Amino acid sequence: MVHSLSEGLQNEAVCHAIFDVLSDADLFLDTSFYFHHFRIFQKIYKLAIAKAKEQRKFKAVHQLLIAKAFGEIIWYDGATLALLKEAEEIEKQNPLLPSEVVMGKRMCYHGIHLLSHKAAAKGGKMIETGVSLLSSENTVLKVLCSQILALITPHAEKFSYYRNIVLTECADRPSLYAFFKAIQGVDCADEKKDENPKASSQPLILPLALLINHIVECYDMKEVMFKLGLPVSMLLKKVEAEALNDRLYLPLLFLVESTLAEVKIKQESPAELQVALNIFIGGYGRLNPDTAARYYNIGLILCRQKNYDAASTCHYEALDIRLTLYGLNHADTAESYYQIGYTQLGKRDYESALQSFEKALDIRKNIHGKTHPDVSTACHQVGFTKCCLKDYDLAVHWLQQALDIRVALYGKEHPASAESYFSIAECECEMQDYDSALESCRQSLGIRLKLFGQENEATSESYDQLELIRSLKKVCESSLELQSENS
Repeated sequence: MVHSLSEGLQNEAVCHAIFDVLSDADLFLDTSFYFHHFRIFQKIYKLAIAKAKEQRKFKAVHQLLIAKAFGEIIWYDGATLALLKEAEEIEKQNPLLPSEVVMGKRMCYHGIHLLSHKAAAKGGKMIETGVSLLSSENTVLKVLCSQILALITPHAEKFSYYRNIVLTECADRPSLYAFFKAIQGVDCADEKKDENPKASSQPLILPLALLINHIVECYDMKEVMFKLGLPVSMLLKKVEAEALNDRLYLPLLFLVESTLAEVKIKQESPAELQVALNIFIGGYGRLNPDTAARYYNIGLILCRQKNYDAASTCHYEALDIRLTLYGLNHADTAESYYQIGYTQLGKRDYESALQSFEKALDIRKNIHGKTHPDVSTACHQVGFTKCCLKDYDLAVHWLQQALDIRVALYGKEHPASAESYFSIAECECEMQDYDSALESCRQSLGIRLKLFGQENEATSESYDQLELIRSLKKVCESSLELQSENS
């Protein structure tokens, strides 16, 4: 698929059709590469945007920016916000160019991004506005956003309103109806009793499950998280049966298995994960990229379960396969070192974690150069680990490196930039450089207020940090005054 799209973008006769595919099928395409080869696929969008700009097809540029933004919509340090801002700027400069429908799509994506950062009030309003601009050609996005609004609203009337939108829009889409019915449970158990029993076994449900799962996890909706697993489990059974007879189903099998593990992450048994992996290895061998990807994803699950020893074992297995297949200087190898560092950090083995993060950083610099999202993330983790080791001067150095890259990539007004300022303030506070700490904290707070508003967890953390630094500064100044009086 990647090769076909890349080749198509080089062909003037079909590149406009490729623009349309990338713009319209972003949910499906992103999910296809969500667990494996994500960065490679993002390069396709980058190439398409550059091609559309070269041809001065600004309508296509606008749509492609929004579509690319979906790929990192739940990331803390992704490009989503910068891409959506660029798309909004095109709307301001060319008010007659974009359609209301595409603007509505941008607003929905922006709202989901805000919700993923726990800015419920601001994100909810943005999604409401966006949904009102969508048309019948955006059924999937409309029902997805309406379901999200039904989940987050505290008002019974709004819940019923958005729930009804979901059921009405899905009336002629059995796969969507069955999926949302499973989420809503008893609320619609008496409706459409004779629906197609295979309706929920469509791959279309995967991007919906992943996104809704992230939102409900952010807001600790345990009951909904449990319900999400049912339709994905049904799909898995069907795909497993098909894969036994046709190897072409293997990529889809990996995608469904990974999605199910993601939505059932707190319920997954390490033993069951290992059994499924052993079956796969028995059929297809150990030394291949798909096996490495499976070890890697199981490692992520176990790490989130705080089973750090088992997670580390899986990541070392993935690393061993990737070193054999690709060598040291490869993005997947670097990612394995990074995740090994993360498990070591979880075990508070800071020295080992630092070594792993530094290996990941060196490889990423060799591959990508200095100004790249993966490099900024590695710099930040090196700085954070240095802080844990109480090496505050070097911690500030690496955290500042991460901040500089993030500002260069996304601008100052970005969640990741705010995170960098916050972490730098923590280190400066430990160094008793309270004036610098106050300035860094104010930078973080200002960004978070602008992005998320007052009603937000990250904003509250910055306010708490501000008060702590002020109180410590006051104590320090009082102590110095007392020493001066006694001298």
